Amino acid sequence: MIINEWDLGVVKVIARSTVASRSGVDVLVIDLRLIGLPGNYIVYLVTRPYNVDHVVEVGSVGVEGDGWFITVNGELALTTDREPSQFGSYNVNRDASEDAAFGRLNGELYVNDELGWAHAALGFNAVINGSNEWRLRVKAPIDSLRNTWHNRALVKSVSDNDIMNELRNWDAINERSLSISIGNSVIGDILRQSMANLVMLWDGGRITPGPLIYHLFWIRDGSYMATALTMLNLVEMGKAVIEELLRRIDPTGYFKAVDFDVREYDANGQVLWAVSKYVQLTKDYDMLRRWYSVIRRGVEWLEMNREVAGDESIRGLLPPSWSAEDTGPWTIIIGMTCGPLPG
Repeated sequence: MIINEWDLGVVKVIARSTVASRSGVDVLVIDLRLIGLPGNYIVYLVTRPYNVDHVVEVGSVGVEGDGWFITVNGELALTTDREPSQFGSYNVNRDASEDAAFGRLNGELYVNDELGWAHAALGFNAVINGSNEWRLRVKAPIDSLRNTWHNRALVKSVSDNDIMNELRNWDAINERSLSISIGNSVIGDILRQSMANLVMLWDGGRITPGPLIYHLFWIRDGSYMATALTMLNLVEMGKAVIEELLRRIDPTGYFKAVDFDVREYDANGQVLWAVSKYVQLTKDYDMLRRWYSVIRRGVEWLEMNREVAGDESIRGLLPPSWSAEDTGPWTIIIGMTCGPLPG
């Protein structure tokens, strides 16, 4: 759960964010509270054609009256538990914030934008009365979800019970995982936060380095993350990632580094290292025997692709390959240090 606060003088805005799941669909739930002096305020929710670190091309947006959803490129972006008092859809020619400054959105349900700057907004009359508080719940699917009647109903149905089930699930994970307590030290809190980050990025066997642009399964990151899960005593989660790594072998014996057509020659060494760490930590020799033929093919691929001629300084290393980090000899060095197991 994440809590953010903004003090705007006459009112304070408090947003509590958590995640709930319904029928396999993860939904971000944000409970928004306005606390302050009695009066009539307007709250706007606006989508933007970018995420936290780069611009995303948005060719179309819409406001779906059936449930009051904002849609982006034909997918559900967010909905609320209150009916908006105003709405609007915009392209690059005018920004929603310009109309919001005058207290009235343009009322357009849909808009297309060839330049990819389409965005939409909902406006709400927020009346703070004797209770000194106004509330709004926002629900946003985390993964891609097409704009269909079934999916709209599914997101709308996410309730407090689903949130409580997710919190209980986290409690169960915390009970299984490794914990550390050292007097008044913050090390225990740091460990719990790191564990929570790992588990949030675990997708039932696949694990991703991040939720946005790196929401892909990379061998380079997955190897270390699988080992971290195992060391945290989340052994079944770690094992699921290890087996996913091993499934990525192709007919030549190369482990596919990522979900698009690129070769990173450190991939085989990373997989072999992750497998060896898993077995070392768990003594799960049955898993090792079950995957032995795959592991052997991965070792043989490394042997076949080592440099066997030319300058002695590179003999025995893997050839250069593409690297997302673009750090020159990175893949050669990792390919060497994580190379074939002795014997």
